[in-house]
Amino acid sequence: MQAQATTARTEVIYVAIEMSNSQWRLAFTGGDKIRQVTITAGATAAFLEHLKTAKIKLHVNADAPVYSCYEAGRDGFWFHHFLTAHGITNLVVDAGSMRVQRKHRSAKTDRLDAELLGGAHK
Repeated sequence: MQAQATTARTEVIYVAIEMSNSQWRLAFTGGDKIRQVTITAGATAAFLEHLKTAKIKLHVNADAPVYSCYEAGRDGFWFHHFLTAHGITNLVVDAGSMRVQRKHRSAKTDRLDAELLGGAHK
């Protein structure tokens, strides 16, 4: 009798945050699908609520680890400290280090930035 191979799957949720003066674009993914929402800038309670909703909608366990990233900018690191205080592993990205395709250079939108940070835009 041959033993069946089992693969351990660690469920995680990723969130890319594109920050502007008045609003933040959040792009959540648990793998295949992307869920995007917009919240008022600095609305931390709304962020946590949308994270909870994204886990449900993307079929990710409620206790799954969360990995997030956003571009360093005028908001500084207060939000990084907020995220890590809530058990979220966060990466602050230098905007100058992000790869940009020349043909898309003129297309600069919050949606594209959120997808690029989340690794969904190719």
